Amino acid sequence: MIFDKLYNFRNRPAFISNGTYIPYSSIIDKGSLFSKYITNKGLCLVVTKNHQDVVISYLSFLEHKIPVLLLNNTLNHEHIINVIKSYKPAYMVLEKSMVLSGIYKDYISNVLMELDEFVFVATSCNIDYNINDNLSLLLTTSGTTGSQKFVRLSKDNIYANTESISTYLPINTDDTTITTLPLSYSYGLSIINTHLFSGASILLYDGSVIQKDFWLFLKEYNITSFGGVPYTYEMLERLRFSSMDLPNLRYITQAGGRLLQKQISYYKDMYINKQLPFFKMYGQTEATARISYLPYEDFAKKEESIGKPIPNGEMFIYDNNKNKLKANKEGELIYKGKNVFLGYASSCYDLYKDDENNNILHTGDLGYYDNDGYFYITGRKKRFLKIFGNRINLEEVENILNSHGFSCACAGHDDKMIIYIENSLVKNNILDTLKKVLDIHPSGYSINVVDKIPRNNSGKIDYHLLESL
Repeated sequence: MIFDKLYNFRNRPAFISNGTYIPYSSIIDKGSLFSKYITNKGLCLVVTKNHQDVVISYLSFLEHKIPVLLLNNTLNHEHIINVIKSYKPAYMVLEKSMVLSGIYKDYISNVLMELDEFVFVATSCNIDYNINDNLSLLLTTSGTTGSQKFVRLSKDNIYANTESISTYLPINTDDTTITTLPLSYSYGLSIINTHLFSGASILLYDGSVIQKDFWLFLKEYNITSFGGVPYTYEMLERLRFSSMDLPNLRYITQAGGRLLQKQISYYKDMYINKQLPFFKMYGQTEATARISYLPYEDFAKKEESIGKPIPNGEMFIYDNNKNKLKANKEGELIYKGKNVFLGYASSCYDLYKDDENNNILHTGDLGYYDNDGYFYITGRKKRFLKIFGNRINLEEVENILNSHGFSCACAGHDDKMIIYIENSLVKNNILDTLKKVLDIHPSGYSINVVDKIPRNNSGKIDYHLLESL
């Protein structure tokens, strides 16, 4: 699998961290140290940042058949503790500051190994659950709302998607990418997987593209590619990205939601004028990462398309009666491939479950394909948005706010959620609550005060009318 591929590149640089080149051999050697401390087959929770300790831990646990649950280190302690209670990990990889804070002392049995910035610990959790042999990875469905619902992924899912992406993206051993997305996010993780799979180098960066360091690193380390979500490319446009002199940059990739027409035009012109390939991609965590891609040479003529299925994947359009539709007929987008997840988990007691999907994913997105076989997204069957690349379930946010005593309705569009309320006095209280339960920048949502939230005759919220207010 992915870990086995590392041996092919032993003497090549895998990571660039704090100005130091770290070879692939270091991943192998450090990864092997974990094995002597692993005494049972329980779950391992890893609190992530873009750091070599995290990547080495993740790869090592996969190699030793220990399922890994990844959580972003920006989540609040209450959320992380709730996940610990629900999933009862046997092990955890935590930042040293988290251990020193004492907040997690009730869940730590003993420290097994100290890394550079992280600590590998055994927990005091009661491992009273079974784990399916096929389970390798748990990723959050949203990463933002404090949900305990995770996507269950197998090693075969990870390998299939990594291999497919590495087939259509021109990654080679001479490439160096820089991280712009968190490791706990499926798109960010797939960038790590594909570059290690291909023997490339990764500059582990934990900042933003708007920071000066990002551009210094881009030039100093001859970065050849990077990826981003729509919000990333919106910020790059503001920074006048197209006018920059970056001769080593070979291509860029985008996923995590739909680009605005303004951005599509900007990057299409950039490709035409500067010949910088731009890969638009579409995916879901439930497909491990990618479902389709638009070849860069088709960007100019099929700019609104999500492209064609990734290698070894298939896409179809079904009507409500599950009949397969022909070209130019709108229906639900269905994907088939070995990268489709096993199913969901809501607690450790779901980890015994086997494959519930048989390689078939009902995406919840509406769309069609044209006469050339290119697919397009036209809407969604389900109420969720993509905000800065994170999927937000609007119904889930409503339920959370309602559980805190706030009457509201949520709507909006990608990169902007709007919460409608009738009582202006609770606005600040809602903002405080959102800061605790949403792991996204406050610029991604706003609150609108309305006289009355519209409802239909059955008492249900009329979202179509709501968005016209």
